[in-house]
Amino acid sequence: MDLSEFDNQLYEGIQTLLLRRELSEGTAAFNVATKVIRGGFDSLTWEQKFICLGRVVPLARNGNQPG
Repeated sequence: MDLSEFDNQLYEGIQTLLLRRELSEGTAAFNVATKVIRGGFDSLTWEQKFICLGRVVPLARNGNQPG
């Protein structure tokens, strides 16, 4: 998977999380998620990437699984 494919999958998963209101506004995970939507994964700082990979990506993956 190249970076653009990662960004696309992440973007779709995060959009789903935000639409379902599964991230609480004002939390670090919410702020990082909205930054990914606006600027992509590469726009994040190292700290934000850590939050994204640790908190947001697992939620986005679970939300996109069938069933």
